[in-house]
Amino acid sequence: MKKAKIIIFITLFICGIVLPVPLWIFAGPHFGSDGAENRAPVNKPVFNAENYTVYADEYEDYFNNNMPFREGLTGVEAMTDYLLFKSTGEDVIAGRDDWLFYAAKNDGDPVKNYTGEDLFSESQLEYIAENLTEINEYMKSRGGRFILFIAPNKERVYSEYMPDKYGTPAKRSAVTQLTEYLRKKTDVEVIYCLDDLLEAKDSCADPLYNKTDTHWNQLGGYVGSRALFAALGMELPKLGNGAEYAVTGHDSGDLARYLSLECMFKDADNEYEVKGYEDVKDGRKIYLRMDSFYKAMRKYVDSCFENSEAVHFTDFEMDDMLDYEPDIFVYECVERYLPQLMIPLLQ
Repeated sequence: MKKAKIIIFITLFICGIVLPVPLWIFAGPHFGSDGAENRAPVNKPVFNAENYTVYADEYEDYFNNNMPFREGLTGVEAMTDYLLFKSTGEDVIAGRDDWLFYAAKNDGDPVKNYTGEDLFSESQLEYIAENLTEINEYMKSRGGRFILFIAPNKERVYSEYMPDKYGTPAKRSAVTQLTEYLRKKTDVEVIYCLDDLLEAKDSCADPLYNKTDTHWNQLGGYVGSRALFAALGMELPKLGNGAEYAVTGHDSGDLARYLSLECMFKDADNEYEVKGYEDVKDGRKIYLRMDSFYKAMRKYVDSCFENSEAVHFTDFEMDDMLDYEPDIFVYECVERYLPQLMIPLLQ
């Protein structure tokens, strides 16, 4: 009996080692990579006289990145870590009720934004004010307007889902510090739509930010657009009071994909279609220097302005904006990217 158990164990062990290869040959196409791990593909190295000293390392790297069922196994490991230990690594925070929050220190450091540990120095505030005043005066000299539009970080709007150890959002933070300074020391128009979002949050049954994503959704983008339009003398109806919406789909967010948990959270975030604002039309030309938060605003801006142009900050060129000759230039920036304001716009 003991000998039979040993034989069964050895057989199962050998099968566990050998079977994945033939299984992958037949089933692999149905479990192909969908890019969920957000990594660059590694090509199979070719042995030759020039790379023989590093061929072994290159092949090991290739095999590790292309091993059978890699992404499935990665997903199982990630799901186990999350369910058992709420482990999400250093760049993502596991909040209450399966809310996920961004925490990358090298990408704006949203946690320091939240705790108020990222305050600007007086000289930095002065420098930003001078930079924005320069472009503001330039736009006014051409008969146009300049607006700084700041989108709040997700955890500031939905702080109740943050873990207890982070406490409540700091009353004194870089964003409150900067907006107060600019409004007091300059005539630069600043829109920080936190109050608009909190008001809409109280009256809206659905969340304004995605649970498993860094960004606001189409509802949050609508509230932000409404705040921007109000400053421009354009009135959009409130959500649920003239502007109705419907759920059009479900998806997982970028944070879920980053953690390889998109299967677990595949229906965590709703996609929305807002109706009831389309009759607002404006003939002015608007140009936006934007980040990824603008994606949920684009439809409303494009629909309500006859002439609109938006360029991501990685591709933004001041000369292109000036050539467009807009009536309105909007510098859209999410809260965690406020240090970008220290980069001069006019050289």
